[in-house]
Amino acid sequence: MHVMPLNNLSFTNVVYVILAVTIWLSCISCKSPVKLTDEQITISVTSPQPTPLATPLPLDLKGIDVGTDTDTTVAKLGRPLSTTRIGENPCGGRKLTYIYKGLAIDFDPVDKEKSFMVVGLQVTSGDWVLGPGIKLGISRAELEHLLGAANLNSEQPNIVNYGIAEGSAYFHFKSDKLFKIEWAMNMC
Repeated sequence: MHVMPLNNLSFTNVVYVILAVTIWLSCISCKSPVKLTDEQITISVTSPQPTPLATPLPLDLKGIDVGTDTDTTVAKLGRPLSTTRIGENPCGGRKLTYIYKGLAIDFDPVDKEKSFMVVGLQVTSGDWVLGPGIKLGISRAELEHLLGAANLNSEQPNIVNYGIAEGSAYFHFKSDKLFKIEWAMNMC
């Protein structure tokens, strides 16, 4: 059997591969499948492995990140000032929120509300430091120095966002000073 790298295939060979895959897919759904022998068709295509993209920086807070459970959160941050279980999450279940001074952490239910995991947080106090040293009061230039170029929204020029390991983070600026951070896991 001859294996040809994908980047060396001619246009004609690509057409043959597409045709063969199409025939194969149509045959597997037939009630009486067509059997092809090795002599009738043999195509094997390999392609080089893509270079993995760089993973965005996580924005953990004292080790609290997407997926952290409530027990670990309390062990790392202490007991919250208050908790709420109000509202529905888009994926179902009631939202659980722990409130600390200048920090709110949102949790989603995991096992029919027997356990919960972190799905988002909002920081409104400079007492909290995220990831690689991000805290309220820094400038946009300092943020970009820590995280790289930001995604800008022309409709909201004072908010910049970044993709994070499991979702998006939004950084709110006023007079070029960071005053609020929100990040959330992509739901469902």
